[in-house]
Amino acid sequence: MSDREAIEPLGLSAGRLGQKLGVRVVTYADVTSTMDVARADGGLLPAIHIAERQSLGRGRESRHWASPSGNLHATIAWPDPSEEFPPALLAALQLAWAETVEGHGGPSARCKWPNDGYIAGRKWAGMLASRWPARGALLIGVGANVRVVPEDVAGTATALVDQWSDWPGGKAVAESLLEAAVGVLKSGASSVPGMLARWPERDVWRSGVELEVESAGQVYTGRYRGLTASGELVLETATGTTTFASGDAHRVRAAAGG
Repeated sequence: MSDREAIEPLGLSAGRLGQKLGVRVVTYADVTSTMDVARADGGLLPAIHIAERQSLGRGRESRHWASPSGNLHATIAWPDPSEEFPPALLAALQLAWAETVEGHGGPSARCKWPNDGYIAGRKWAGMLASRWPARGALLIGVGANVRVVPEDVAGTATALVDQWSDWPGGKAVAESLLEAAVGVLKSGASSVPGMLARWPERDVWRSGVELEVESAGQVYTGRYRGLTASGELVLETATGTTTFASGDAHRVRAAAGG
């Protein structure tokens, strides 16, 4: 059996899920990363590539993302020839996931700019995006700890199954998350600003908290003032107001004593 032979991660049926979402779905057992196999794929777009396990899963800035069996590891390949989707798309997708979890009877979920999901102060989800010029598409990598907390982040992460009192099952949860993501993409780039208007309801950071933002080799310290309509982080510093696009901020954290 090839380690990339089609299987059903989390019990997801590629055929049924593809029909439900209106996209092509490809499933794998073991891959380096779903981003890699998505780039190597020559099939019709849009498509979702889902793997049971990844050996080289990664997050923003190529940080390692542990990918054990039992969690959701996927890349959505979405046509975007005019590059209309803004960087704030990831924030909109994470917001959609938070709303979906709670809307399906799950725990209260929050979002950390630009692309992380948190529950009870612990990370459960992350996303990244990359342009695919050769196909005029956008590749969106999504990961969620559905059933398992990876050992290497056990002190800072959580899994949905551990936070969800009336657990509906990994398959149902994974389907709802993918459906939410595809729904945002189908709504188009124009829907992103409207979604971000709801960001304060889910924000990990409260307005006015002191943050440190690392960007272009410098560390900026100031009061957090939320996001702009286009999804940039606003920081009020001693020298004025500074905004950061998601691709410019390498690290955002609470300032010492903030």
